[in-house]
Amino acid sequence: MRVTQARTAPAPTIIRLPSRVDLVIAPFFAADLKRKTKPGAVIVLDMSQTQFVDPSMMNIFLSGVIRCHTEGAQLVARNMSLQVRQVFQRAGLLKHLQEHGTH
Repeated sequence: MRVTQARTAPAPTIIRLPSRVDLVIAPFFAADLKRKTKPGAVIVLDMSQTQFVDPSMMNIFLSGVIRCHTEGAQLVARNMSLQVRQVFQRAGLLKHLQEHGTH
Protein backbone atom coordinates (compact mmCIF):
# COMPACT_ATOMS: atom_id res chain seq x y z
CA MET A 1 0.00 0.00 0.00
CA ARG A 2 1.32 3.40 -0.94
CA VAL A 3 0.43 6.51 1.02
CA THR A 4 0.71 9.88 -0.68
CA GLN A 5 0.18 13.31 0.69
CA ALA A 6 -1.98 15.67 -1.27
CA ARG A 7 -0.50 19.08 -1.80
CA THR A 8 -2.84 21.83 -0.86
CA ALA A 9 -2.65 25.31 -2.24
CA PRO A 10 -1.24 27.84 0.19
CA ALA A 11 -3.76 30.00 1.96
CA PRO A 12 -3.97 33.37 0.25
CA THR A 13 -2.41 36.39 1.88
CA ILE A 14 -4.89 39.24 1.99
CA ILE A 15 -3.97 42.91 1.80
CA ARG A 16 -6.99 45.11 2.56
CA LEU A 17 -6.68 48.45 0.85
CA PRO A 18 -8.27 51.61 2.29
CA SER A 19 -10.94 53.77 0.68
CA ARG A 20 -8.28 56.01 -0.91
CA VAL A 21 -5.17 54.50 -2.46
CA ASP A 22 -2.86 57.43 -3.04
CA LEU A 23 0.69 58.62 -2.49
CA VAL A 24 0.14 58.82 1.27
CA ILE A 25 -0.14 55.03 1.57
CA ALA A 26 2.24 54.27 -1.32
CA PRO A 27 5.39 53.49 0.71
CA PHE A 28 3.47 51.33 3.21
CA PHE A 29 1.63 49.40 0.51
CA ALA A 30 4.80 48.87 -1.55
CA ALA A 31 6.72 47.59 1.49
CA ASP A 32 3.86 45.28 2.57
CA LEU A 33 3.49 43.85 -0.93
CA LYS A 34 7.23 43.30 -1.26
CA ARG A 35 7.43 41.56 2.13
CA LYS A 36 4.55 39.21 1.29
CA THR A 37 5.76 38.24 -2.19
CA LYS A 38 7.24 34.75 -1.95
CA PRO A 39 7.41 31.83 -4.39
CA GLY A 40 4.01 30.15 -4.64
CA ALA A 41 2.21 32.87 -2.69
CA VAL A 42 -1.25 34.04 -3.68
CA ILE A 43 -1.65 37.66 -2.66
CA VAL A 44 -5.21 38.97 -2.71
CA LEU A 45 -5.77 42.71 -2.82
CA ASP A 46 -9.14 43.21 -1.13
CA MET A 47 -10.48 46.42 -2.65
CA SER A 48 -13.99 46.22 -1.23
CA GLN A 49 -13.50 49.53 0.62
CA THR A 50 -11.51 51.23 -2.14
CA GLN A 51 -13.35 54.03 -3.92
CA PHE A 52 -10.40 55.95 -5.33
CA VAL A 53 -7.04 54.90 -6.76
CA ASP A 54 -4.68 57.69 -7.76
CA PRO A 55 -3.43 56.91 -11.28
CA SER A 56 0.09 57.77 -10.10
CA MET A 57 -0.07 54.57 -8.01
CA MET A 58 -0.03 52.39 -11.12
CA ASN A 59 3.79 52.18 -10.97
CA ILE A 60 3.56 50.48 -7.58
CA PHE A 61 0.94 48.02 -8.81
CA LEU A 62 3.02 47.35 -11.94
CA SER A 63 6.12 46.72 -9.80
CA GLY A 64 4.06 44.31 -7.70
CA VAL A 65 2.84 42.44 -10.78
CA ILE A 66 6.39 42.15 -12.11
CA ARG A 67 7.79 41.05 -8.74
CA CYS A 68 5.08 38.42 -8.31
CA HIS A 69 5.69 37.10 -11.81
CA THR A 70 9.45 36.95 -11.20
CA GLU A 71 9.07 35.29 -7.78
CA GLY A 72 6.43 32.79 -8.91
CA ALA A 73 3.64 34.36 -6.89
CA GLN A 74 0.17 35.42 -8.00
CA LEU A 75 -1.36 38.86 -7.40
CA VAL A 76 -5.15 39.02 -7.52
CA ALA A 77 -7.44 42.01 -7.01
CA ARG A 78 -10.95 41.38 -5.73
CA ASN A 79 -14.07 43.43 -5.08
CA MET A 80 -13.15 46.40 -7.27
CA SER A 81 -15.72 49.12 -7.80
CA LEU A 82 -16.46 50.10 -11.38
CA GLN A 83 -14.43 53.31 -11.05
CA VAL A 84 -11.40 51.51 -9.65
CA ARG A 85 -11.68 48.78 -12.29
CA GLN A 86 -11.63 51.45 -15.01
CA VAL A 87 -8.39 52.97 -13.66
CA PHE A 88 -6.69 49.56 -13.81
CA GLN A 89 -8.19 48.84 -17.24
CA ARG A 90 -6.89 52.13 -18.67
CA ALA A 91 -3.45 51.44 -17.22
CA GLY A 92 -3.41 47.99 -18.84
CA LEU A 93 -3.06 46.24 -15.47
CA LEU A 94 -6.51 44.74 -14.95
CA LYS A 95 -5.70 41.55 -16.88
CA HIS A 96 -2.62 41.02 -14.69
CA LEU A 97 -4.60 41.22 -11.44
CA GLN A 98 -7.04 38.40 -12.15
CA GLU A 99 -6.85 34.76 -11.22
CA HIS A 100 -5.61 32.47 -13.95
CA GLY A 101 -8.52 31.26 -16.01
CA THR A 102 -10.91 34.10 -15.10
CA HIS A 103 -11.81 37.30 -16.91
